[in-house]
Amino acid sequence: MDNLKVVKAKAGKFIGINTDGVNIWKGIKYAKTPIGKDRFTYSKKLDYIDNYEAFEFKAICPQNDHYDYIHDEDCLHLNIWANEKADKRPVLFYIHGGSFMGGTSREPYEEGSVLARERDVVVVTIEYRLNVFGMLDFSFLDDKFKPNCGIKDCIDALKWTYENIEYFGGDKDNITIMGESAGGSIVSALTNIDIAKPYINKAIITSGIPASFMTKEESISVAKKYMEYMNIRTKEELLNLDYRYIEKYITGFTKYTNRGYSTYLPCIDKELIKDIPILQVKNGDAKKIPMVVGMTKDELCLLNLPSFDRAWNMQGLMEAGFKKEKGITIDRLEKFYRTFYGEKAWRGYFYSDAIIRTSLLWYAEEISDYMDIWVWRLDWSPNLMERLGVYSYHSSDLYYIFGNVDSMIGARFMNIEEKIDAKLVSSQIQDDLLEFLETDSLYWAKYSREKPLAKCYDVNSFYGEIIPKAFMDIWKTTNYYNLVFKKGD
Repeated sequence: MDNLKVVKAKAGKFIGINTDGVNIWKGIKYAKTPIGKDRFTYSKKLDYIDNYEAFEFKAICPQNDHYDYIHDEDCLHLNIWANEKADKRPVLFYIHGGSFMGGTSREPYEEGSVLARERDVVVVTIEYRLNVFGMLDFSFLDDKFKPNCGIKDCIDALKWTYENIEYFGGDKDNITIMGESAGGSIVSALTNIDIAKPYINKAIITSGIPASFMTKEESISVAKKYMEYMNIRTKEELLNLDYRYIEKYITGFTKYTNRGYSTYLPCIDKELIKDIPILQVKNGDAKKIPMVVGMTKDELCLLNLPSFDRAWNMQGLMEAGFKKEKGITIDRLEKFYRTFYGEKAWRGYFYSDAIIRTSLLWYAEEISDYMDIWVWRLDWSPNLMERLGVYSYHSSDLYYIFGNVDSMIGARFMNIEEKIDAKLVSSQIQDDLLEFLETDSLYWAKYSREKPLAKCYDVNSFYGEIIPKAFMDIWKTTNYYNLVFKKGD
């Protein structure tokens, strides 16, 4: 085949494919997955791999989603896209989201060809262990069991990238880690983890929650509940479970715990993750690197759709949160949101700020005291999303960042003018992304406590507040704010 691209790297000899000026390697194993009776431990380094055919995506972590892909416990793979002329180019290392419960890096909107072809960025996307396999902490059973296996997988993939990416056209000393949602939360942790810091040059967090981590005690409590739910009592029974049987009950367990999408959070294990990232940043523990924080204007307006509301268990989460607050504080917040956004829309924006945006901006504030940080927000949305009431919903910015707007939900219903607008917005975001990757900087004002401004992407982009200052001031009077900055002590 004339379009084969063979690379001999430190980890092995990998055979990829050249398509339309882009060299693509899919499904490269970056570590040995501990499976079966070895599960719930850290992955191991692989021996040299010779003549590895990296033509197709490989299995994703077992989950109750993405049934059109192969699921398997052996899932530690990464994918690389590079311009055929790439030579020591910036590397974008991407960690997918999915509430630590599901998700994959092989979705059409995460495909790296556009960035590689048009922007000469080397794109790396990874699979890592999720849910029961990667996030529950069974260390109370035996010290062989490790917490945060999925986080360690991400570090192993990052190390593999650092050691090998120059052979694929990337610059190992210019690796920007980027994560969305749960992946963004992981990025917020990685910049504080000593064994990860040497491999990171810059970071981008999109819609992550840097306060969304369990204490060690909480995590063990959830793991004990899991054994109760599965009617098992010993470590032998746990290890003997077939992965397909474990997979069958991943979502069911979230209902049993009444934690919804917060069931499978990483924990503060005091080894990899020494505290919640927002507190580590406050204490100056983060690697001092340029950073971008991003989000969408309408993040959790998805919860206006009943199916998403049920999946997130918003009623349960909000009730639990409200119990910790003074009634007068909740009344003030509701009044502000109802007045500002209107009776029909206020709840979606309230959820967006309560769950994602406030803690992300508090994180940005803490970082801004001693690091360079910029903030951006996606505002534009197609007419169909506006009619559905979800607008620029959670994760929709990925279509524009990766340049895959033709694969977005509802793209076939967009008229020519909308398609032009979508590509214009994507082009603006990619212009700024490349500027950041190449220069470690952006041309608009850095985010600060005094000037909390962001670039807001639309057909006519502008600079403005992410959340009105009056709202942020009220959020800082909540017990939630106090808990965020005390948790982990």
